This record gives sequence, C-alpha cells and structure tokens, in this order.
Amino acid sequence: MAGIGKAFNILFVVAIVIGGLCIFLLFQYINNVKEESRKAALKEAGSSKIELVKVLTANVDIEHGTLVEESMTKMAEVPKEYVPETALTSADKLGRRLAAHFIPQGDLILDAKLKEREQIQRASLKITPGMRLVTTSVNDTKATAFLIKNGDYVDLIGTFTIADAGRTALNRVTDTAVTFTFLQHVKVYDIIYGNPAPPPTNNKNKSQVDPRVARGTTVTFEVTPQIAERILAAESRASGITMVLRRYDDEEKVTGLGTNVETVLEEYLPPQPIIEESEEVLPPPPPTPTRKTVF
Repeated sequence: MAGIGKAFNILFVVAIVIGGLCIFLLFQYINNVKEESRKAALKEAGSSKIELVKVLTANVDIEHGTLVEESMTKMAEVPKEYVPETALTSADKLGRRLAAHFIPQGDLILDAKLKEREQIQRASLKITPGMRLVTTSVNDTKATAFLIKNGDYVDLIGTFTIADAGRTALNRVTDTAVTFTFLQHVKVYDIIYGNPAPPPTNNKNKSQVDPRVARGTTVTFEVTPQIAERILAAESRASGITMVLRRYDDEEKVTGLGTNVETVLEEYLPPQPIIEESEEVLPPPPPTPTRKTVF
C-alpha cells in the first residue's frame, strides 16, 4: 500500500508540472500572436501615408459681422478625413462675405460661417454707403392706414406755426399754422406700428374709435445726413408729421406745395373790407428860436 501511495504522489506531481508547462506554452503562443499582429500593423501603417489637404483657416479671431478678408486667413494642411465638404480651399472663395458668427483663430473657414451683407441681422451692415438711419414719430399714418411697409417711399408733411403772420391778397391776416410737404421721396427703412387705440366708450353720444388706428408709431428713414437734420428739426417744431405713400417708381418732386386753413377756405369765406393803412401823422416841428440882439 505504501508503494502505491508513493507512485500516486509522483504521478500527481508530474501532472501538475505538465499542466503548468502547457499553460505557459499557451500564454507564450498568445503573446507571440499579439506581437506579430502588432508588428504587422506597424509595418502597414509605416508603409501607408495619411492624405492631407490644404484648407483655409482663421489667422486671427474674426468677430461677428466682420468682412472676412484674405489677410485674416491662412492655408493649413489637415487630414482629409477631418475636413468637411463645405471647407474653403482657397481665399478666392471668400468673396465679399461677412462672418455669420465669431470665428476663433485656427478654426476652419466653412462656407456656412460666411453670409452676404444682406443676410446679417445688423442694421449698420445694411445701410447704403453715405446714408444714415434716423427714427422719428409720425401721426398714426392717417393718410395710408397700415399700407406703408419697409422699403416704401413716402412724402413727409408737417404743420408748423409761423411766428410772423403775413397778409393774403385779400388783405386778411393769414392763419399762423401752415401745412406743407417738407420732404419728398424718403425711403422707409423700418416701421413699427404702436399699440392699438383703446376700445370705444359705452357713451353712444361719443364717436366710436377705430381700433385699427395705432398710437406711438415710429418710422426709421434711410437718408443723407443733411436730410436727417431736417427731419429732426421738423419733429421738434411741427405739431405732427404725417407720411403720404408714393407710387414705387414715382421719383418726381413737386414744387409750390404748402397751404393753411385760410387758403383751403378762401373760396367760401365772405369778402372782407380792405383795411387801409393810415399814414402816421407826425407832429409839426417846433418853431425855430429867434435871437434878438440888443444894442
């Protein structure tokens, strides 16, 4: 029995040694396969070159709304797989376009990042060179209700108080309030209609208020600096400014405009006696003093 137990122990030890050797050889084989695979991959990567393409990038930080010029950009080589289809590959493709949003230095210049001047939502980028934008209040657009839109051309009419009243041909003192067209063919850049008028009262004796009439309507005009001054001066002196809509292709300017209440009603007023202006009667000059000489 003792011999059998000793033989069993020897076989058990041999089995463990053989098992350990097999495991070692298996791990060795696996490592060899991994190493061969790694070497093959490196060899393949070394033999193949990454394809690069030249694209346009920002050479400086480009602010929103800035005209993107060639001096703000530079060419850079970027792996082709990382280049979008809309990336610009030449400064010639910039045109005269503006940055649609902030473009940081080093960023790719994409076609979607550039917009035409008319597409950028900034009024200062859309003003015609040499022109200005001036905003003023108007009289509820009485003549044309809500028909005036952006881009239309209008005449501006104001009622002004004349401090020095004159006389008409009928020798009557004229009304000091004069209404006339002080500007013609003015471009409406933007118009904002005010809040609706309050609802009509329940008092039937009072006239109903048309809810379409707006209050606080403001209009922005695109004009020369000189015309902008005239509009602001008129706003400060006129009792109100009213717009009159023109035909879109009518550029003719009419002269001799202007009227007042008396001119409007002149045909219907009864004739007034002509007031003769009496000449001022001066007092006679004092007598010339005489000097008597006594001898």
